[in-house]
Amino acid sequence: MRFLGWGGSDQPGEAVNSIVAGGVIAIVRLPSPDVLVPAAEAIREGGVTAIEVTPTTPGAVQALGPARVKLGRGVVLGVGTVLTADAARDAIRAGAAAVGVGDEIVSKDLLAQREFSEITRRARAFAEAVQRARGQVERPAQPVRPIEGPDTR
Repeated sequence: MRFLGWGGSDQPGEAVNSIVAGGVIAIVRLPSPDVLVPAAEAIREGGVTAIEVTPTTPGAVQALGPARVKLGRGVVLGVGTVLTADAARDAIRAGAAAVGVGDEIVSKDLLAQREFSEITRRARAFAEAVQRARGQVERPAQPVRPIEGPDTR
């Protein structure tokens, strides 16, 4: 399987090296999906090769695949503000190298309540969704429970 989101390579290490070498990730909130390629080209021309697209614009995630093909090697595209494991899977399948997840894994409430086992469970659910999208895992994802006070398991 070829991961187009890896900057044109089959190896995730190339994307990581690119991000670390550049030291900057541009966060892009698109007004419309059709500006992804010209925006990414301008960002790359400015020396930044890691771009996180927010999924707040309808069609932004679906624009990743065509953008990845047009941009070729040298730009690592990711998706941020991912709220569910299914959305993570969809972003990876659309061509994202990685996804950014915040409170859906580590929330202030879970930290305050010291619910580290729940943080582990949530992290695992997202990691497995990404691995399944890449064809690396066969088992079903664990659902992510909403944050509602203390863990009642």
